[in-house]
Order: sequence, then structure tokens, then C-alpha cells
Amino acid sequence: MDHHPTETPPHPRIGAYYWLPIPPIRSLGWRVLTCHDLGFDEDHGHPKIWPAVIPHLAEIWGRDPRAMRRRLGRHCYGLFRGRVTRLEKVYLINHGNDSPILIPDWTEAVVQGFNLQGRRVRPVFDEHEQRLTSDVRALARVLGSFLADSDFGPTQRDPGSREGRSAGTPGDGIDPELRSQPPTPRTPPRGRRRG
Repeated sequence: MDHHPTETPPHPRIGAYYWLPIPPIRSLGWRVLTCHDLGFDEDHGHPKIWPAVIPHLAEIWGRDPRAMRRRLGRHCYGLFRGRVTRLEKVYLINHGNDSPILIPDWTEAVVQGFNLQGRRVRPVFDEHEQRLTSDVRALARVLGSFLADSDFGPTQRDPGSREGRSAGTPGDGIDPELRSQPPTPRTPPRGRRRG
């Protein structure tokens, strides 16, 4: 009698993730890169895991990792990102409502990345997972303007732009109605962990 070990399904995980842009051959591609893929556990936020993302970007895009670290080290909010959490028996996919994958279901890549197949999953909008304009611009200068196009533009105004440009300029992906409004300072709610 043959004995085959039964495969145990992968353990579901939680934590931070990024959507990693893959250079276009015909069109731009995206894949989910989780904190676990980078050797971090669920307690680490985007600022902590960002330095480990940069070498992956450099390799995929054929760029010098040291130069990318210099240019992008402080810009951890430029890529699409989110966080998977658990609330009782439901896994929540916290996102900025700006996934680069629109159809058929952008959540499937996140579900696979965190081994959540067959689990109850619910996407939840979280404004703290939106990209920042200055960080999107920094990424666009290094990887290309596709990140600054209106289809992939920033989802949140950033009045504290490190580049010295004001938010709300044409071509930055900001809604025209928002351009006419004065910038408002971003202050995260108290007690809320950013990342």
C-alpha cells in the first residue's frame, strides 16, 4: 500500500503588501509582494518593509539598487499598497481604493499572496492606504511616467510635497475639482498606526 503524505493547506497570513509594477512588454503588469515574501511578519508596516522592496524593484527594472535606495528611500507611499487584517473569522483587505488591477477581481491576487483561499474575505477602504502625490512623483522619475498618468495617478493630495511642487498640477492624477480647493494638512487619527 502506497502512503502519500497529505498536503496541508498553507496557513493563512496577515500583514502589509505592495503592488509591484512589472515592466511592460505590451502593457504594464502588477503582482502582489507581501511582507512575508520579504522576510517580515505581520507587525511590520510599509515604512519598515519599504527598504526591502527597493532591491526587488531594482532587479525587475534593471536599475542600480544603491541609486534607487538613494532616490526612493523616503518614498514608501508611492506604490499601490494595503494591509490584510483579521477580525474574528473574516480577513479584511484594507486598501486605498486604487488597485492597479481592476478586472476581473483585484482581490484574488491578495487572497493568493496571503493564503486566504476558501476563507471569508472582505475588502475595506482605508484612506491611510492611499498613495501620496510626492512619493508617486518620485517613483515616476525613477521608473517612468506611467505612474503619474491619470490612470495610475496619485489618489490623495499631498501638500507636503518634498519636491517643492504644489499638489494639484495638471497631469498629476488629481481630480480637477480638487485642484481649485486649497490644500489641507494631512494628520492621521490619533492612535492609528500608519503603514
